[in-house]
Amino acid sequence: MKWFNLKNYSFLFVVALAVAACSSDDNDSQGGSGEGQKEPNVNRNTAYTDAAATRMEVPHLQEGNSRFIVYRTSDKTFDKDGVNYCVEWDKDLKANRWSCYILTSRNVQGNEQRWSGGYADYYQSYRETETSNKSVYFFDLANLSLDDYYHYDDNGATHCYIHKAKGFDHGHLCNSNDRTYNSGNGVGEINKQTFYLTNMQPQYSAFNGSQKVNGKNSGIWLTMEKFVNSFPKSNKFAANDTLFVCKGGTIDRADQILTRIDDKLIVPKYFYAALVWKRTNSNIYSGIAFWFEHTSVNHGSDALKGYAISISELEKKLGNKIDFFCNLPDNIEKKVEKTAATLDFGL
Repeated sequence: MKWFNLKNYSFLFVVALAVAACSSDDNDSQGGSGEGQKEPNVNRNTAYTDAAATRMEVPHLQEGNSRFIVYRTSDKTFDKDGVNYCVEWDKDLKANRWSCYILTSRNVQGNEQRWSGGYADYYQSYRETETSNKSVYFFDLANLSLDDYYHYDDNGATHCYIHKAKGFDHGHLCNSNDRTYNSGNGVGEINKQTFYLTNMQPQYSAFNGSQKVNGKNSGIWLTMEKFVNSFPKSNKFAANDTLFVCKGGTIDRADQILTRIDDKLIVPKYFYAALVWKRTNSNIYSGIAFWFEHTSVNHGSDALKGYAISISELEKKLGNKIDFFCNLPDNIEKKVEKTAATLDFGL
């Protein structure tokens, strides 16, 4: 009789272990940390100095002379960890590799005005110093040195190489329009932080969307930005769902570099976006990516579906240099990256 009880207790112990192994605490509805998750995750970020590296939107961090930078807000109602967005900056290439952030039905709301630096025509303002309140775009000298950027001096001011006089727009990666949330501190820091030059890539106006077609801004990058911004506002998106976003341009391969401004600053030949939608109530994930050739021909009226690919295919196009959504448990990551969930995203 005692042996029978022991067998039952042993069986229950094994079952308990199995249930524990299948559980997952991969994230919450505000991005959050992947620490403490139970599912196997061999490629997650483990070498980091900032815990934000474990957030679900953050790709696997590069080694070498790349810098992981986190922009934070003091408003914890926007994000429980106070994270606005993150970037990886390559100090050797002097370029952004990617920017990543989350969108929720809460943080996508608001009417915070686009930061303009006090200029009526901010596109023509090149006073890009860290300290001037009239500046539109900022060198991040808290996390980087000026020598980590390609820059030049003119008439006592320091400029980067991205501006219309060089033939390119400042292409936001974390979109300004995705950060219109009204910060509780009243200083508009959430939107203003998107104007750091670390969050920029040079883009043709016909691609970026500042070019006018029939009196309206038009460009395929703008088309994608509008889709991403509108999705968390749609009926598909529940109040506690999360959209994980990562955007960037190709900087790591010579055949994926379009040109260099003044033989210095990289102009990517391709741009991309990678998205994962978590439906929190059902714990279901859907993924999709977009791949765009950077061209001066306007494709703003194109259907976005024609640019959709799987996240796995995006990684291959990038030479497997970037491992997206590495902080997801391996089984979820593999499944969500396998196909482009165009139907789930309404495309």
